[in-house]
Amino acid sequence: MGFSYNNILLICEDIDECNSGDNLCQRNANCINIPGSYRCECSPGFKLSPSGACVDRNECQEIPNVCSHGECIDTQGSYRCLCHNGFKATADQTMCMG
Repeated sequence: MGFSYNNILLICEDIDECNSGDNLCQRNANCINIPGSYRCECSPGFKLSPSGACVDRNECQEIPNVCSHGECIDTQGSYRCLCHNGFKATADQTMCMG
């Protein structure tokens, strides 16, 4: 993999391994093509564990006061806020507004 020779243009061209149809990255990770290779990055809401797996980030524990004026509920790959009386959640439910 990496590069292939183009006989018409007489150049080496990058092979996009991410579009090969193979599942190159682990669960909850995205394949990023780079010249001559590829790399895997954890999807948003996930982080790399010591074992090399992409595991759910607990935003409720990792981000101080992420749901001020409400209760933070961790979900797979994200979180949502349950707002206290008198406060309303934003459209994406990640903040409580007064």
